Amino acid sequence: MPLLNLFISKHRKVNFEICILIRDLANVPLVSGLYYAKWRLKNASQASGITERAPITDHSVFWNHPIYNTAQLVINKQHVLGACELKIEILQDLSGGKETHSIGSLTINLSEYADSGMTTRRYLLDH
Repeated sequence: MPLLNLFISKHRKVNFEICILIRDLANVPLVSGLYYAKWRLKNASQASGITERAPITDHSVFWNHPIYNTAQLVINKQHVLGACELKIEILQDLSGGKETHSIGSLTINLSEYADSGMTTRRYLLDH
């Protein structure tokens, strides 16, 4: 938690429950290898994690990895929620885990989905 959040009153801090499912990676141009996703969440109780390593099947990788967390967001003076960034990086395991190669990453501002209920989205990776 940033140091500036210590000086913000309690009525401007809001706790959100986050439930995310890292489902799959589609259209992988390679035909073999093990892949996993590393994730980092700002302003959360458990700030990072990793999925299991999974093989490619028909140019797709399936994880179905759930993330359950609580994040504390700040409401600014203009009554707008502060950012809650989730960064996901997809990595390929090379040489039996001794070396890794980054396939791509993405950053999502989860505060944009506050009060949206159950939502399904697909994203393109940045490389």
